[in-house]
Amino acid sequence: KHAMLQAQDEASLRSSIQEARAACVEAAVLAEAEARLRTLTAERELADAGVLVAALEMAGVAQEEDAATYRAAYEEAREAGVDESKLVQAEEILHRLHEPTQMQMDAAYFNQTFDSL
Repeated sequence: KHAMLQAQDEASLRSSIQEARAACVEAAVLAEAEARLRTLTAERELADAGVLVAALEMAGVAQEEDAATYRAAYEEAREAGVDESKLVQAEEILHRLHEPTQMQMDAAYFNQTFDSL
């Protein structure tokens, strides 16, 4: 494996990707590193959004748009391949915020689609 793919944090991975581009590293290796960077970034953003929502909840000032922001971070994390255990924790927070999980949205779509037949 390329050393770039061993980077465990966003900053060093981002720097390695820039160096690899300058050195004309093959596209497949760059794509793998960029996917890893997306996952790391989405994981951090989900965690940051979770901390923010928790603080707002504790202060009693959480708003609908805060839940929507958290949902967006969750969706990006899901698409970026963030670890399943972190997604499960996020789904628990979404449930607490009364935001539907992906499974609930899929079920609602399924029901809506087939109820209309």
